[in-house]
Amino acid sequence: MISLTAAMAASRLAGDAALFFLFGGSGMMALARTTVQASFNRRAVHLAQCWAAGIALLALLCLICLQLVSVGDGWSSALDISLLKIVLFQTEFGQVWLVRLLFVVATLIAVLAARQNLVIAAWAGIALALTALAGHAAMHEGWLGIAMRLSQALHVVCAGAWVGSLVPLVGLLRAMKHADLREAAGHALRRFSLFGHFAVAGVLLTGVTNTFFVLGQWPLHRHSPYQALLGLKICLALAMVLMAVSNRYLWVPRFSGKPDLAGRALVRGTLGELTFAIMVLALVSVLGLLEPV
Repeated sequence: MISLTAAMAASRLAGDAALFFLFGGSGMMALARTTVQASFNRRAVHLAQCWAAGIALLALLCLICLQLVSVGDGWSSALDISLLKIVLFQTEFGQVWLVRLLFVVATLIAVLAARQNLVIAAWAGIALALTALAGHAAMHEGWLGIAMRLSQALHVVCAGAWVGSLVPLVGLLRAMKHADLREAAGHALRRFSLFGHFAVAGVLLTGVTNTFFVLGQWPLHRHSPYQALLGLKICLALAMVLMAVSNRYLWVPRFSGKPDLAGRALVRGTLGELTFAIMVLALVSVLGLLEPV
């Protein structure tokens, strides 16, 4: 059913995007100095985290219900309690989703309790990494299966750290315009740059590794729907890398001489990265529902 596939892809997109923000965004804010954190609207940040945690929980619940529809007798199976027990407790992916559900709930509780950003990032990161225990990464057993799961877990964690941190990065760039915050914001940007290098490198290395694990071949064949979309995803990811490199090595050094020009360029570049990231996440949501052939 096309409508079912679209609903599952939309739920995956919403849940992954929310966890990316809760992990990477909260982690990035935790790395910033107190003086820079004060420049953020704490009420707005907390509200955004509440929305993200709620969306992550709702998206996962929707995915579970949609999975019941796909294995049951149609849409009426979405609320079939007996089928739900079978799926959650007697199937491998159901058990993974159950554990993920616990960590997403823990993330929501941490957000509602206004815990430190580092605590929120930790719970969200675990929930994000658990996606590697289901789907294409779980298609093999033994040592190969373990390697695939570890590679995929590292891939999504690095991607979450990179993409999620772009949201507060915009706030840091705006803080650079204020003389009293410039030094602390610059320190936070340098820390972001250091961790960003590792995150981007991790995404690229594990992305190549995962492609070989799943397909067992190279190059990609454009006549395969899965491989065509995967090729498009790779192109978009490389465009993000080029934007990130341009931001770091072209515009950041110009802050000392032309702060206004560099600041505007960096904000545009960061928003461009976020736009491409949403497109990549949308493709990943669809790819997870296709046969990797």
